[in-house]
Amino acid sequence: MKTSKINTRHLVAASLLTAISIILTRMFSLIIPIAGVQALRIGFGGIPVMISGILFGPIIGALTGTVADLIGFMLNPMGGPYFPGFTLSAALSGFIPGLFYHYIFKKDSKLNFNIINGIMVVLLSSISAIIYLQAGNNISFEFFIVYMIGILGFILIPFRLNKKYKKNNDGYRFDKLIFTISITTIITSLILNTLWLIIMYKLGFIVIFPFRVLTALVTIPMETVLIFIFSKYFKYTK
Repeated sequence: MKTSKINTRHLVAASLLTAISIILTRMFSLIIPIAGVQALRIGFGGIPVMISGILFGPIIGALTGTVADLIGFMLNPMGGPYFPGFTLSAALSGFIPGLFYHYIFKKDSKLNFNIINGIMVVLLSSISAIIYLQAGNNISFEFFIVYMIGILGFILIPFRLNKKYKKNNDGYRFDKLIFTISITTIITSLILNTLWLIIMYKLGFIVIFPFRVLTALVTIPMETVLIFIFSKYFKYTK
């Protein structure tokens, strides 16, 4: 991918993505309480922020996430106090994809990132399960089957999609997208946002982390598929 200079057209497009992010996050997100607090939010407000980073680079991506979080909180705090850590996470949600697509992926690599991503998923899922079990919790056989199906689907489906659509959309290969979104989610959601929730609400790491991992196993493929579908229109923003 080639780096691009910031221009008015990019700023206008980033502003539109910011507005879409605010709407998706503040109006169409599902809040799931854990231990009596709003510890888990499921939504697609991060997609426009990541797209901004992918298209226009890490700086505009970070600005998109920052502005979306600040204005979004002012419009609808969603029942929680403001915490600057979440603004940092939002900024990184745009910065990290921009960093990958404008610098790390600048040289076309033949490496299949699905393999790396699969290893990360197995390790993360295993760590999460160990933490959950060591806390004295039990896992039912049905839950274990669903959990394993989710992990296998997360690993195998991208291989199939990447092989099928690689020639049609080589600039935004599916394996690169899911790898980028996985890294972004791990850093911003699983690490930083979990830390912010622990600081704010004094929640136990063992209480919330396994649920956040399980949510990530669902949302990462969905976000990747949506961004991959939208990527065929990215050329019109350049």
